[in-house]
Amino acid sequence: MANEISKCLRDWGIDKIFTITVDNASSNDVTVKELAKIFTKRGTNFMNGQHLHVRCMAHIINLIVQDGLKMTGVSIEKVRKAVKYIRQSPARCKRFQEYCEDVDINSKKSLCLDVSTRWNSTYLMLNRAVECENGLMSYVYRDIGLSHYLRFIEDEEGTIVCAFSSDDWDHVKKITNFLQIFYDLTKEVSGSLYVT
Repeated sequence: MANEISKCLRDWGIDKIFTITVDNASSNDVTVKELAKIFTKRGTNFMNGQHLHVRCMAHIINLIVQDGLKMTGVSIEKVRKAVKYIRQSPARCKRFQEYCEDVDINSKKSLCLDVSTRWNSTYLMLNRAVECENGLMSYVYRDIGLSHYLRFIEDEEGTIVCAFSSDDWDHVKKITNFLQIFYDLTKEVSGSLYVT
């Protein structure tokens, strides 16, 4: 891979490289080491390549937050299950919009379900759920199916927990506020039109 990258750099007329930013995959370690050797042979390896390999900050943030989310408890799981239940059918989505309007939440945004490999999708899901908290709670109280669906969530000790409590929403809000810091930072360091 290093030879192909080197060839591309030559084809593009790029002969001076100070750093290469990649994620933490071991194949990248090998590739950057090989590139350092190539650059040394060409006499273009600045500072003996000490700073050639720069770890991707967005990837590091992703790994940290993913680990942290593993310890968040059942509150996030309750939101996830409620969102999943509502999004399973257009009729439920429509009913959710109506319940939101009933409690003066005027938004055409729909709930979004997170993806396990993307922590920022968990932030977006929670943020939207917090915005629609009263609409979600209205749905929980009015829809026996959702209430029943949520009753099959177990906490860390294996105890079945109730649908939603004010403690759950407090927990979700705290997690959302905490994740927003990482979300904003990730957006800042993931720019493509400026140096990151």
